[in-house]
Parts: sequence; C-alpha cells; structure tokens
Amino acid sequence: MADNFNLRQFLTENKLTSNSRMLNENVEVDEEWPKEMFSRHKDMKFILQKISSDRATYQIIDLENNNNKPLNTITFNSVRNLEDFADNHIKPQGGTRSTYLGENKQK
Repeated sequence: MADNFNLRQFLTENKLTSNSRMLNENVEVDEEWPKEMFSRHKDMKFILQKISSDRATYQIIDLENNNNKPLNTITFNSVRNLEDFADNHIKPQGGTRSTYLGENKQK
C-alpha cells in the first residue's frame, strides 16, 4: 500500500513552518492604516506618510519640544506592528555618562 502523505503540505496547512506563518501574517492587505497614532505617554505622534501594497511609512514627531520636527521615519508591515511599536516607544532620555553611585569624588 502506497503512502501518499505529503509532509510539506501538512506543515504548511497547519502553519508549522516559519514561511507559512509569515505568509499568513501578511495576508492582511486591506488593512486600514490610521492617519495618526500616539505613543503610550502621548509624548510622541506617529503621522502616516506613505502606503505601499504591504506596508506603510510613518514619521515620528516629538510633541513635548513643540517644534514639530520629525525625529525619525519608520516603515511597518502591519497595523499590529505599528500599534505595538507605538505602545512600547519611549522618548530617548538624556543624562550623564555615569551616575558615580557609591563613589566619593572628593579627594
């Protein structure tokens, strides 16, 4: 009796390979990209710049400095990735090179 089991087809249909997962994640072609989105702390604003067939580009603007100068431009391949990035994005913090914790600098 011949065994007609196709392992490649089984793995792809059950999303058990990295390629099948990537293909299924990128199926959302008709997504609605938001025109703007804010970071969790409302200190950064993401403004839609360009939409391609499978991705969108956003400018990041720092709202606390009131200069509306874009800090960066980032491209996302899904709305979910944009939402996750905006939720986790925090503004870079300045500061000193070292805190000198536990050191006495006076000699």
